[in-house]
Amino acid sequence: LSEREVATVLEREGVEPPLAAQAAEIAGGSITRARAVLDGEGTLRDAAVAWFFATLEGGPANAAAWATRPALEEGLEVIKTLTRDWLALRAGGPGVPLLARDQAERIGRLPARDPASIARALSALGDAERIARTNVTPALVADLAKMALASVVRTGA
Repeated sequence: LSEREVATVLEREGVEPPLAAQAAEIAGGSITRARAVLDGEGTLRDAAVAWFFATLEGGPANAAAWATRPALEEGLEVIKTLTRDWLALRAGGPGVPLLARDQAERIGRLPARDPASIARALSALGDAERIARTNVTPALVADLAKMALASVVRTGA
């Protein structure tokens, strides 16, 4: 759904228009995600977003808030979405539509890298997501995700 359609549904449910618009922007087309944001469940997403940017900027990246057994797949999905948007922006240029529109400015400030290397990182994140469904610890999965992203930044490719 479009951002406007999600906001309209929320407004029909009694959400004030400015709040509905903000939740719709964050939700990326999902009414369920928009409702979760309104219910205060954005903390997992916020933690994954913070971890993603800290990892790429070389700062301390603490995965403890999102890399837990119950939240692991959702956290990885957020990280994959941000990586996909980074790839889309580098491959398609500034006008390309992003899924994480609320993070567009920060994604735009990420280092310019070869889209092929970002695509490899996105593929490795998919592998980490598959591994997350096994008996591997969430901390190890987070480390795999961090290595995938760090390899793009480290190589400068």
